[in-house]
Amino acid sequence: MPENHETANIVVTDSLGYIVVLISTLNTYFCSGVVSPSTGISINNEIYNFSIHV
Repeated sequence: MPENHETANIVVTDSLGYIVVLISTLNTYFCSGVVSPSTGISINNEIYNFSIHV
């Protein structure tokens, strides 16, 4: 199977045991095709997988 290049996971812990998890899924290489002008972050297009297709 090919590598998945659309999902990134970052897990950070500190000495007190606090944990932060970030999961970003873009679904395709170019995601929604929209980039935030202030941050340069590509906007997600994965939510359609959770909608009902009639």
